[in-house]
Amino acid sequence: MIEINKSLLGRNSGSYKFIEANIVGKTHDLDKAHFIVSQIEKNIKEKIKNADQVLIHFEPTKKRESHICHALEDVEQQRISPHFGEAPYFVLITIKAKDKKYVEHKIIENPSTKIEARQGDLGAEYLNKHSVDLLLTRKTFKGKGPSYVFSYAAIEVLLTEEETVKKDCKASELSLKVLKQKVKTSRWRVYEYASSLYLTRTETFYNHL
Repeated sequence: MIEINKSLLGRNSGSYKFIEANIVGKTHDLDKAHFIVSQIEKNIKEKIKNADQVLIHFEPTKKRESHICHALEDVEQQRISPHFGEAPYFVLITIKAKDKKYVEHKIIENPSTKIEARQGDLGAEYLNKHSVDLLLTRKTFKGKGPSYVFSYAAIEVLLTEEETVKKDCKASELSLKVLKQKVKTSRWRVYEYASSLYLTRTETFYNHL
């Protein structure tokens, strides 16, 4: 979650200590950022005696690229698997963070399928190592192991009703048009964030798949 400790300053005033730090983290969620800062400040005060004042400044990571993921049942048809942990493949799509323009995509094997236990947790940890920002899945795992891994790693998880990657991308394109017309239903709200990642003014990355 914390990627860089930009600076760390400390000074004494008699027996009291004052500590200030600037950190950079992956999350853009204010509640999560506040929780992280509170935990760091609490841990410092517990470990350093007479730490009278601890001040942590949090900055979200500025990324040049964003990474979107679907769990796949197969490579040829690119069907989205309803069972994340058991999916044999992941497709990772890279887009530019600034203008959302397609960069590349690649399909990788899911190594957690070779392990009998905790497939979902290990799959989530594997995607975190690949710097995934958004996972689209057909089935929720809220309250289960992977949801905690994704939450801690600040990876957004959204549900999709579509069966293939191409259909999901086209649905996202349609949802953006609907949102521009200010027609909002629960389904379009689900796709709002995905649309902002997928689409550019002139192309969608599904043309490259």
